[in-house]
Amino acid sequence: MGFYFPVLIAIGIVAAQVSILENISCALFLQRYNAIYDSISAIAQFLLIVTFLMLGYSLYGVICAIGIANILLFLFYFNRISKTIFNKPSANKTDFNFSRFLKFSFKEFAFRAMGFFWDTSIDIYIITYILGASSAGLFGFASSVCLFLVNWLPGIALQNLIRPLFAKIYARDKSDEKINRVFGLYNKFKAFFVFPVIVGMWLLIDKIILIIFKSKFLPVVDTFRVLLFFVMLQSFLRPINNVFAIIERNEVPVYSNVVIFYKLIASFLLIKYFGIVGAAWSFGSSIVLMFLIQYICLKRIVNVKIPYKSFFKIVLNSFVMGITIFLLRSKINNVASLIMASLTGFIVYIAVSCLNKSFEPDERSLLNSVIGIKIWNF
Repeated sequence: MGFYFPVLIAIGIVAAQVSILENISCALFLQRYNAIYDSISAIAQFLLIVTFLMLGYSLYGVICAIGIANILLFLFYFNRISKTIFNKPSANKTDFNFSRFLKFSFKEFAFRAMGFFWDTSIDIYIITYILGASSAGLFGFASSVCLFLVNWLPGIALQNLIRPLFAKIYARDKSDEKINRVFGLYNKFKAFFVFPVIVGMWLLIDKIILIIFKSKFLPVVDTFRVLLFFVMLQSFLRPINNVFAIIERNEVPVYSNVVIFYKLIASFLLIKYFGIVGAAWSFGSSIVLMFLIQYICLKRIVNVKIPYKSFFKIVLNSFVMGITIFLLRSKINNVASLIMASLTGFIVYIAVSCLNKSFEPDERSLLNSVIGIKIWNF
């Protein structure tokens, strides 16, 4: 262990640098290279792990493979970013305000550091302390599945592209109106995927657990449903934070983390009396408080509006999909029927969304121009 620890620390440092360079690459709109570099690194890591294990290097070989893959990523990103930045004509370069950069970065770091207290591992620790390891495992299962669903929805997966887009639009003409339009479009895009997932998973989670997982996970159904709703709500904090960042008022999200104190107190009390469902409610109520604080503060700085009318249409379309899935629930008893019911619900949602459109014509044109094919008719 004495040898592995410093090596793991070194790999962690390289991985952190890779994460920074990846964000810079997104800010420079170099996403096409991100996919290429990540794929090469993943393939290299897999081949190296297999090779080292065949040579008998065991855990040492696995760690070295991960380290080499991260170094490759670092070199790829550093080379591409350097070429992009330093090959630009000097006429396009502006004076760099280091003090401004340092101030902004410190606030961003403070916000990220406080994010530790929002991690579900804190809840799992409290649950372990109060209820034991078995309950902690059940909560960990529910939270990990919820986070997996959220993180791989298109509206979330593309967030590293959206933030620099916000910055680019604002830097061009400092227009609050255009920021509001992008803010509304981003929220609609998220809602278009988030709302039907909430409805679908709310109706199917017990079937999914019985068919794919074991029945011993059934006690997490209620916890999962509560967590899913509030984890999805948490994803709508991202557009708000993006606006705070581009107008350089990112101290507001830092201050709003005062909700952490409420969350810790609520976690101990609700877990003690309501078990893991209480943990879900403490997390959820904290997210609601955080959302309200940030949105109210943002409204006082920039006149942004949540697209309620479009949200209502998306909810209505999701509700029609939900009725379809509910009518098929009794027929779901294996993987094939589960897939068919989900696919039917998806088709109904798409069809209804084409009829009851939630996006404006100019928004549909913009999204189709980005996609490259005229398929976004919602």
